[in-house]
Amino acid sequence: MTRFLFTAAFLLGATAIIWMSSSFVGSNALALSVTLLIAFAYCIGAFELFQYRQQSASLHKALNQISGPVENLNLWLEKLDGHLINPVRARIEGQNSGLPAPLITPYLIGLLVMLGLLGTFLGMVDTLKGAVTALEGTTELQAIRAGLAAPIQGLGLAFGTSVAGVAASAMLGLMSTLSRKERIAYTEQLDSQITKAFKNFSLAHNKQQTYNALQVQATALPDVADKLNVLADKLVTMSANIEQSLTAQQQAFHESVSANYSELANSIDASLKQTLAESGKLAGENIKPIIQNMMAEIKAETSNTHQTLNNTVQQQLSELRSNWQQQQLEHDQAKLQQWTENFEQLNLAANQQFTSASQQLVEELKQVTTSQKETVQSIASEFANSSASLNEQWQQANQQTREQQQAITHSLNSSSEKLSEQLSAHAANTIAQITQLIASSEQLVASRSQSEQQWLSDYRQQAEQQYQQLNQQLGANAQQNLEQMNQLLASAEQIIHSRAAAEQHWLSQHQQRADELSEQLAEQLSSNTQQNLAQISSLVASTEELVKTRSDSESQWLSSFEQRLNNISETLSNSLSSLREDEAQRGQAAIARLAELESKVTEHLNVLGQGLEQPMTELIALASKTPKAAAEVIEQLRDQVAKNIERENNLLEERNGIMLELDKLSASLVASSSEQQAAITQLVQASEQMLEKVGEQFQQQVQQQVSSLADTSVEFSGNAVEMASMAEAFNQAVQRFDESNSGLIENLNSIENSLNQSSQRSDEQLAYYVAQARDIIDHSIVSQKAMFDEIRGLGKNTSNAEAEVA
Repeated sequence: MTRFLFTAAFLLGATAIIWMSSSFVGSNALALSVTLLIAFAYCIGAFELFQYRQQSASLHKALNQISGPVENLNLWLEKLDGHLINPVRARIEGQNSGLPAPLITPYLIGLLVMLGLLGTFLGMVDTLKGAVTALEGTTELQAIRAGLAAPIQGLGLAFGTSVAGVAASAMLGLMSTLSRKERIAYTEQLDSQITKAFKNFSLAHNKQQTYNALQVQATALPDVADKLNVLADKLVTMSANIEQSLTAQQQAFHESVSANYSELANSIDASLKQTLAESGKLAGENIKPIIQNMMAEIKAETSNTHQTLNNTVQQQLSELRSNWQQQQLEHDQAKLQQWTENFEQLNLAANQQFTSASQQLVEELKQVTTSQKETVQSIASEFANSSASLNEQWQQANQQTREQQQAITHSLNSSSEKLSEQLSAHAANTIAQITQLIASSEQLVASRSQSEQQWLSDYRQQAEQQYQQLNQQLGANAQQNLEQMNQLLASAEQIIHSRAAAEQHWLSQHQQRADELSEQLAEQLSSNTQQNLAQISSLVASTEELVKTRSDSESQWLSSFEQRLNNISETLSNSLSSLREDEAQRGQAAIARLAELESKVTEHLNVLGQGLEQPMTELIALASKTPKAAAEVIEQLRDQVAKNIERENNLLEERNGIMLELDKLSASLVASSSEQQAAITQLVQASEQMLEKVGEQFQQQVQQQVSSLADTSVEFSGNAVEMASMAEAFNQAVQRFDESNSGLIENLNSIENSLNQSSQRSDEQLAYYVAQARDIIDHSIVSQKAMFDEIRGLGKNTSNAEAEVA
């Protein structure tokens, strides 16, 4: 129906214009030209309304094709005319904006009436001029009538332009009204579909969904709080379990250390017994040939003396047999009896002296063994005291580490409690927490290394003191044994000189006793020396096990330290990647916000231009000066808008440059972190190789010293110097191991310092770039605010100009 009326109105207006223009053909060229101008304006208005109706038809067609909720708004908007896409989108999204209306047609409706009146006025001027000339040209009534008839007839033709203009204006207004009515109907249909098919794209629906989501989130917050409480409880239990496990491990370590020290004391006791046995055996073996030689000499002397006595007695008997046989016999018998009695007394005295000397020797040996046992017990007690002191020191160090671990667990608990409050904090807070955690871990590692270094230094000093005491005691015991052996040799020599006049029978018996005694002494000394060698070998084995356990603990500490460094590097890389993603998202959000602001500014400027254009047309119709002012205002607005657009483009370019710099910085940070991780791995590998080399060298040196100890154990008399050299070599090896360990710790500390410095530099660079980005964003916001203020000021100026013109 609307289409039919629109076509009928267009045909009526065109018919009126054609009818009037045909009446002017050949009679009045001025009226014909004005009528043709009216026809041209009418055609322009009709063409604009035709395009307007086509836009409305595309909207009506797209609305009729809707059968359910629209899933893709952009795909549906592509069906509309290009001039309707943005207004329809804004109306669907909830903005109270109207659809575009005809711009030239309202002006043309008034222009057509004005053109008709202009033709009428020109015709009247021409007619009146002809009447004036007719009245002034003659005084006859008939001639005046004839002269006035032609102008009056032309006056009727002049009013024909008014008829054409008014008819064209009326039909064009009717066509515009019909088009607007059609557009309003389609707009109402669109508004009805906004709450149905376009419900998901409306602002009110999104607000309702947001409100519902907030309600759901508010209902879910107690569950989240409960889960956080459960998580906090789990963390507390985890920390308690960790503390229990650490306590159990420390207790097991104490037990193993105490067991190792007890084994060390036992091995030292056995080694001392073995060394004493070997020294006794060597002394018995050394004494045995001397005693045998002395006994052989005594036997030879006694046999010689016995032979000489027999010879002298036989000579005396042969000499005195002849004279005083009976007297001499009696006298000789008395002398022989006296001599035998004296000899028996001497024999008894010698036996008593030898038994007393042997008993004295046995008692002295017992005293030596008791003194050695006392020294061994004192050494064992000193080792027990040292082990107790070391255990106390280790317990103190463990207590310190336990306190540090408790502090760490307490900080973890506090951080877990504050986790729900710090979910929306900035990335700088996370970086600060990471740096604090790294500092606490570094302090923990430093305190741990200091405690271990202190423990190592104390243990080394105590081991050196004990080793020196052991050497001194061994040297003193060896010197005492030598002195006692010398005394025994002196007493044996005295006994041998006193027994020079004993009989062969007494010599044989006592020689057997001496052989048995020497064999017993040799067996005791050999057993003692074997025990001492066994104790020394067990002592060396325990020292090797202690070194091995120490190297294992050092390797475990290095592995744990490497794992901590890897964890720190991973946390740093994750935090940097999350920070880079956040910065990228913020940059994209800022770019999107700037694009939205630019689109809104352009829409606002379009709306402002559309709103200003109609009053400008009215001002053009009212006065000739106001269009110039309006054109100047529009030009100023366009210039300012162009400047603002250029400024925004420059800001966008700067923002893109900053984002590129941030990407480069993040890439450089990732590369530096990867390089640092590679350097750390290389350093850890080098340290492992160094420790392996040091351990191998230490084992080689220990093996060499053990072999040298085994070689030198054959001759115990000269092992004091070799033991001293072995102690010096052992001390040198320990010093080399300590130096290598201290060098490794210094290298690790330097690496930690370099890592801290690099992280501080990266944090400073990030802070600088973030501050620069904030400055740029603030600058863009200030410039946009200034632009809006200028636009508002221009709007106020235009309103003031309209008020003045009105």
